[in-house]
Amino acid sequence: ARLHSAGHLLDLAVHELGFCWEAGKGYHFEDGPYVEYIPTESGRQLDLKNVEAKASVLQELQEKMRELIAKDVKTQIELVDGVRTVSMEGVGCGCGGTHVNSSAELGAVHVKKMKAKKGKLRVSYALG
Repeated sequence: ARLHSAGHLLDLAVHELGFCWEAGKGYHFEDGPYVEYIPTESGRQLDLKNVEAKASVLQELQEKMRELIAKDVKTQIELVDGVRTVSMEGVGCGCGGTHVNSSAELGAVHVKKMKAKKGKLRVSYALG
């Protein structure tokens, strides 16, 4: 539940930093959790080939995750048009996984790396 909810909190952090990335594939298991995003033309932009820019955004994501965990963001689960939707502060997606009640239950989350490949951006994280 903690790994899965950390992925949803990462979606919120991305949104709050001004990126309009579409969340795609998510992998929320101990052997390497990540969320894969599809960058869009709207919102804040990131040059995926610029190593320094990616490192800076990685640090921003880490700081935003700490802030959101301390804020104790509640997890909301509801049916939207027949689809089970999980959201945190209005940022959500269809999801069938198990979740914590709020971000404070996550403990530390470490945003580990960002990797761009074939127009997608994979953001890896870990609990710690």
